[in-house]
Amino acid sequence: MLTIESTINTRTRFGPGRSSGPLGGLAILAIFALGWQETALSDTSQCFYPEADTFASRQDPAQNFGDSGDLEVTNCCDVGSDNRTGYLRFNLDPIPADATILSADLHLHLNNISPTDGTTQTHLRAINESWAENTLTWDNRPGISSTNLDSANAKDAPRWLSWTADGLVSDWITGTRTNHGLAVVAGGFSALARFRTKDASSERNQPRLCVNWDLDVEADLAVTAVEVTQGTQDLNNSVRLVAGKPTYVRVHVEDRAGGRFRTFATLTADNGNESQVLHPINENAGHIVAKSSPMRSSLNHAFLFRLPNWPTDFTQGIVTLTAEVNPETGWRGRYPPESNFENNTQSVNVNFEWVPRIGLVLYAIDYEVDDGSGSQELQETSFSHLDHMVSWLERAYPVSDIWYTRRRLTFADVSVEGGDFSLKAKEVNSFLKSLQQEARNAGRWSGMVGDEKDIRYYGMVADTAGCGGIPCMRGKAKIGGNVAAGPTGSANWGWDFDGSFGDWYGAHELGHNFGRRHAEFCGAKKGRSFPHDFGLISPTRSGDDAIFGFDLAPESVGSSSREFEVYRWAWADVMTYCDNQWISDFTYHGVMDFIQRKVEPSGTATRAEVESTGVTDRLQVNGSIDPDTGDVQLQPLFVLRDAGDLEPRTPGDYEIVLRDQNSEELARYAFTPEEMSSGPTEPGTGFTEDVSLLISELVPYVEGTARVEIEDSTRVLATVNAGINPPNVEVLSPGGGETISTDPVEVDWNASDPDGDPLTYRVQFSHDGGTTWEPVTRNLATTQAAIPRANLPSTSQGLFRVTASDGIHTGSDVSDGTFTLSTVSPTAEIISPASGTYVSQSQTLTLEVKAFSPNVGSLNDDQILWASSVDSILGSGKRLTVTGLTPGEHNIGVLVDDGVADVFQSVDSVFVVENPTLLPSLTAGLEHGPDHLQFRPAFGLDTQTITVDNRSGRDSIGWSASAFTVGIGGDKDWITLDRNAGTTPAEITVSVDTSGLGTGVFLGTILLSNDANEETESVNVTLWNFGPGDLSDVIFQDAFE
Repeated sequence: MLTIESTINTRTRFGPGRSSGPLGGLAILAIFALGWQETALSDTSQCFYPEADTFASRQDPAQNFGDSGDLEVTNCCDVGSDNRTGYLRFNLDPIPADATILSADLHLHLNNISPTDGTTQTHLRAINESWAENTLTWDNRPGISSTNLDSANAKDAPRWLSWTADGLVSDWITGTRTNHGLAVVAGGFSALARFRTKDASSERNQPRLCVNWDLDVEADLAVTAVEVTQGTQDLNNSVRLVAGKPTYVRVHVEDRAGGRFRTFATLTADNGNESQVLHPINENAGHIVAKSSPMRSSLNHAFLFRLPNWPTDFTQGIVTLTAEVNPETGWRGRYPPESNFENNTQSVNVNFEWVPRIGLVLYAIDYEVDDGSGSQELQETSFSHLDHMVSWLERAYPVSDIWYTRRRLTFADVSVEGGDFSLKAKEVNSFLKSLQQEARNAGRWSGMVGDEKDIRYYGMVADTAGCGGIPCMRGKAKIGGNVAAGPTGSANWGWDFDGSFGDWYGAHELGHNFGRRHAEFCGAKKGRSFPHDFGLISPTRSGDDAIFGFDLAPESVGSSSREFEVYRWAWADVMTYCDNQWISDFTYHGVMDFIQRKVEPSGTATRAEVESTGVTDRLQVNGSIDPDTGDVQLQPLFVLRDAGDLEPRTPGDYEIVLRDQNSEELARYAFTPEEMSSGPTEPGTGFTEDVSLLISELVPYVEGTARVEIEDSTRVLATVNAGINPPNVEVLSPGGGETISTDPVEVDWNASDPDGDPLTYRVQFSHDGGTTWEPVTRNLATTQAAIPRANLPSTSQGLFRVTASDGIHTGSDVSDGTFTLSTVSPTAEIISPASGTYVSQSQTLTLEVKAFSPNVGSLNDDQILWASSVDSILGSGKRLTVTGLTPGEHNIGVLVDDGVADVFQSVDSVFVVENPTLLPSLTAGLEHGPDHLQFRPAFGLDTQTITVDNRSGRDSIGWSASAFTVGIGGDKDWITLDRNAGTTPAEITVSVDTSGLGTGVFLGTILLSNDANEETESVNVTLWNFGPGDLSDVIFQDAFE
């Protein structure tokens, strides 16, 4: 079922009555015009013309069409009343009886189709009885097999179509079956397709069966490994698996007889109660060409399966997975023939571990900068960057369930001078800590995760202001803490081409929150011992212990847009400052252990536990300390009424001192600030660690406090003074009874202070009539606020509470009555499947929706329901991987209901077929692997290999390759290819020449071009040219231990 577009090889020979030797120049020119190619895969190959071809028509049951120039195929109108089937027979006597068939493909030229925009699904089947071209009619037509050898969709005439018949032709040659020819039949209700016959006026469009064979060759296909991956894995499956997380199985096979056969595999999943036979989801109808030396970094050098979770969930508990290459099924025999099938099967047992849900409150941080004229220009951070980060975490982290919500905050008076961005992560983090304390004290997110203390708050700041090529704001996070912040933007850093670097950067910062320290490579400091050289994800470069990444990546990578990516062992761990980041087994297991030990499972924590932690009025003290200078930055202080001691203090070298208006000491609280680790800058710059300490204390408030001091063991570092009287506040609007549909929502109030102190305000919102409260903005200096609707859920019981602080004391007021915020429905976008998707019954079909609710955040599985127009209710969840659907055309729908409102989305024309022979044809074209190459020549990483294949299977495609250097190093051609042209399949050895290059990071691209149609694909290249005495003492210090 290949669509071939290229040039025929001069070793091709035609069947009886045509040229039987090498082609002369005129014949070659004639074949060039065909628009298709059959290149010899061995020393013996031949294209045979039919000795007989015709069709039979049910409309004219006694009519013979043996002399027609068209072979007509259709299944039209009223229950097959216009049914036409094509018949072809080829004399294959030139093929020796002891030959091994490498490939056999039928090529027909589709001349036209009626109607012109119609489609005919065609199936190739074996003819079981003898027949004659000049006597065959519908009434006396021979019997044909009910088994489809292959299928192709006839449309967009004129063009060539191809069907594969390897196994049948092999049976003919060995005498297992009698050669009565091939039938082309139409499936379902279809258009009328007309293919050219041997009697066509133009010889170049006549049918042909092109066969490649060899003598003295014996196939030996073997399963070499069953790799069960959720993103990071070796061939021993030593990386632990998470229950419920999307799970892929790569079945690695090799052909020990030369790598020439297109073949198939199955995977049987057995959980002890139920078993399921699965088919591969490789895009070429689940088939691959088994290689003699497959490369693990090339996606289609291995079979790919995804484990289903419907109707049976095979991502829970202990599961046995048994892979078999070249199996015998109901629709295929074993092909190629093998003398030894003992190595065709391999089984592994895997265990899926439970990991608790994690929770995230994500803030898109907007900021106002001086536009040069004294006015403030708003720089916004898109929610899409937050979504990118969540997607990265879901794909790479050892978690199966993430609850998150999105909020928006604005910082004013931010400056960018000389590349110095005044908004620092320590300021964002102390702000987030204040919000976290308020929300947790009010029980805002109770029930979303096991315990609100385990929710992480993350602030993301976009690089829209421009900061001289490096992130405007370096990230910071506390090891094991619950706040973190970092930058984002569209810069690709030389390797990240999905449109947002905030995804892996955020994963780095949150990695600190989940207990991970830096891996001290590429400038990262203050880490712990890391087991892999150079900060790589893998301990070794080859063998069963080598770690490879596997990523479900729908975003564009280079010039390719692929559903999956394979990351080689040369990628760096996310906790380094290096380029090309993924997650190593070491970091993966560290995060997994932390979550399993320290994150409470859902349903285990209660509000009563918070209330039992010493409830009293508490002074909220948040800020940061520079440990080198002693400089202190404090957030405005507020008194939280009836607050628990959410995070008991650890006494240390710093103290919070409360004094009265006479400077008499009222209370002294020793504490230990939290050290925050910095995030990476531009890779390779080697910036030193920027250390700061986070103050986040809730200390018992003492009436009469008029001064608060921050002290170390020798001095007072900061002082806050205020008059003794609390401020007065009156909320003016909303006043109650309104229905509000504007965005933003305006809040107005009056406030005064009896002592004349300047006031700072915070605003909280309740969606449940005052039962719980969420901070929506703070640190305001004016008596009004514009609250983004994204921060406010739909409700008919809304209240605002405004609290004023004079620096220490607080006063507050609440809306006079409840108001209504208009209903905002959840959003839902079906990611998979796409309309027009084809899947066989035993393949898995992934149903995935990107759903979010401004009312509750991300949704629980039971709030997302999938259904099929054929099979009714399928199941629930953001991602549902199904198998065993009823053959036919399905409309797939998803209902997303957040409890406030719902939304329905659907996709039509999803086709389920009985077996892979009915899947549509795949157009020939180039595919390569891997997509990224990394070189570190000073440490032995100086040579890499690229594979170049035909994505549709065996037929060779001519290609050319060229290398380009970009940016720094662009004046020198430092990339060397061992070949610049060839035919598929091929390998290109890539090396680098660093002579004349300075130290630094250099970028390049290798461009691969299809000779037939100028289709191109690109490979991104990164060269780290550092050695001892340069940055290597920082980057690669572990390599010298």
